[in-house]
Amino acid sequence: MKIMEWVKQKKPKSKKGMAVLAGIVVIAVVSVFTLLNGEGSETDQEEIVYSLTKGDIEIAITGNGTVFSSESQELDPDGFEADVKAIYFNEGDKVKEGDIIYELESSSLAAEWTRAKIAYENAALEYKTSNGDVSDLNVRAPISGVIESMDLNVGETLSKGEIAVKVWDKGEVYIKTPINLANEGKVKVGQSATVTFPSSFFETKGQVAKVENTPSSDGNGGLFQYVYVAVDNPGGFLEGLEAYIKIDTGNETISGITNGVLEYKEAEVIEAPGEAVVAKLLKQEKDYVNAGDLIAVLESDSLVVEQMSMSVSLQEAKIELDELAEQMEGLKVLAESDGILAGQDVSVGDTVGTSSGSSSNTGNEA
Repeated sequence: MKIMEWVKQKKPKSKKGMAVLAGIVVIAVVSVFTLLNGEGSETDQEEIVYSLTKGDIEIAITGNGTVFSSESQELDPDGFEADVKAIYFNEGDKVKEGDIIYELESSSLAAEWTRAKIAYENAALEYKTSNGDVSDLNVRAPISGVIESMDLNVGETLSKGEIAVKVWDKGEVYIKTPINLANEGKVKVGQSATVTFPSSFFETKGQVAKVENTPSSDGNGGLFQYVYVAVDNPGGFLEGLEAYIKIDTGNETISGITNGVLEYKEAEVIEAPGEAVVAKLLKQEKDYVNAGDLIAVLESDSLVVEQMSMSVSLQEAKIELDELAEQMEGLKVLAESDGILAGQDVSVGDTVGTSSGSSSNTGNEA
């Protein structure tokens, strides 16, 4: 459906007359020689004179011209139907390149774009996961600490989710202490605490690392909540050791109902990302490792193939989304050049475009 025509003037060739005035006129005056008798007569010769005049050349062209349409645009979305939502210019209006002339809307196209966007996001997530699985074939220490267990042998095959390594950080320990529920909301992470070990009368400073939100019961109707105070371990603190804490909230000091009990932090567990074979071991059990140290190298053809497949799926989803996004941009019909809107045959609410290969245009050619 033609939606507009830009008007330009062009004057094609036709019968025409041309008048040309010569700019240079040459006048030559030549004298006539008179020959007398050939016998010893004297010849008289007049001088030849050239006179030059300089002027402008003038050319005039006449003829008949015809005004005709130089450009037209079609309002025919390909592959989907759309309704005319708004018209911003009327016939005879001047438009500039890039002006929005029509705005269309298509619920079917919008739904298709939404589905494509969700499919792309899912493909991106799956690719990220598969890429992470391949990266995890290089087994690295998640934290600084001691490898508590690592029952791995070169050539051994691991199943997906099988625990490969446990790293335990004993450099910092927790004192798990119950406090009265009446103090709920007063104790917060980051507050300082004084920790005293009755067995040795050793006193040190700690910091609130975690506060349990769910209350616990003492079995006699009393309620309390656990607070975990982190303390540096000089190397001699063992699990089960009792300690008494006092927490400084800034406004008051809150003490534990009873002595707290020392606990090690939970070990960080490394699981096999998929079926894989142990290719190389760089650390052994009981070794101390820093966060990021390479402990072992695994190999898995299935994970690599899966990563490649996810990469292809992601690219395909991106192409489809881009194509639909381009169609969505086409719902705003822009002027392709400056001109005058010479004709339009659509109104707000008209349906244009094609659906399932059939034309749904409602207007006439402009």
